[in-house]
Amino acid sequence: MVQDSKRFMRGLVESSADISAHEMVDRLQNALSDIHAGHGNTLWHEGQPASDVGYTPRVRWHLTDVGAHVYVDVRGLGPDDVRIEARKDGMNLKFDIHRERVQPGGRVISSFRAVERFISFGVDMLPEQVAADVRSGVLHIYCPRSPDNLHRIPIKWEQED
Repeated sequence: MVQDSKRFMRGLVESSADISAHEMVDRLQNALSDIHAGHGNTLWHEGQPASDVGYTPRVRWHLTDVGAHVYVDVRGLGPDDVRIEARKDGMNLKFDIHRERVQPGGRVISSFRAVERFISFGVDMLPEQVAADVRSGVLHIYCPRSPDNLHRIPIKWEQED
């Protein structure tokens, strides 16, 4: 066991020599996102959580100068299970997670859990123009950015000799 741990740590350190600091931080954020979404500690069966304990749909987003793009893994959820409330400064994503499992003896176990996630963009958006659609189990939400309070700052570069 100790040798396995040493081998794992040595491999981890050696593999980090080939990546940039930004990529290392990105990998850490991805791992933490997976753990938060339940991918690291939830038993998965046939692409779905075998239990609803700790499961939260995975949310990714990025901001551009024209708007925000939000991506949510909604596989296993239906149209009545997902709600979006857009505001000027962000949005609430609400999920109703229903799970039914049939145990070997034929007993059905049902569970329900409501999950809410708030995303703050840090800039003003146009909530009345938000658009959303689901393709291949991924909810894509586009939030246009308000042109008010958007100022581009010129950067002065000094020439190096």
